[in-house]
Amino acid sequence: MPRLFFALSLPASLSDALDDLAEGIPDARWALENDYHLTLAFLGEVPPGRRRDAEDAARRVRVAPLEIQLRGVGAFPRRPPARVLWAGIDPEPRLLTLQRRLCAELRAVGFLLEQRRFHPHVTLARLDRDVPRGPVSDWLVAHMSFGPRSFRVTRFQLLESEASSGAPRYRLLQSFGLFG
Repeated sequence: MPRLFFALSLPASLSDALDDLAEGIPDARWALENDYHLTLAFLGEVPPGRRRDAEDAARRVRVAPLEIQLRGVGAFPRRPPARVLWAGIDPEPRLLTLQRRLCAELRAVGFLLEQRRFHPHVTLARLDRDVPRGPVSDWLVAHMSFGPRSFRVTRFQLLESEASSGAPRYRLLQSFGLFG
């Protein structure tokens, strides 16, 4: 079954800037340059017949286009060992509204979504548990002043995650416009 999620894609100019951060940590699995995104809602494995339900839910979301600011870096979890390195995104009110409305529409048609609080970010790398703390700390300090860089969002996407031996690959399935 395909693993689906809704996301915002980043413009190529920002992907280039994020790709410049992909260094300095041995064995990190860095995201591929064209695959940087901000996840709005992760659906997980979705039976083929349910994809249309997800698309119909997304079409009902009404939020005006917005400006997003990329700023700083961090790691999840906050306590070592870090498992994910990310670039932060300011929690702009319309971004939060978009995510909340999309999740509400998806839940209304029966999708079970994570209950974690939304923390807007772009995943840069995934780390194994045995990655030393020193290089991760050094990387965080070296890049903490990344940004600010802004971009305009006029669409969000439904993507499929395809497993691979390195970083996952993503395939665009559908795009949805933002309307005020």
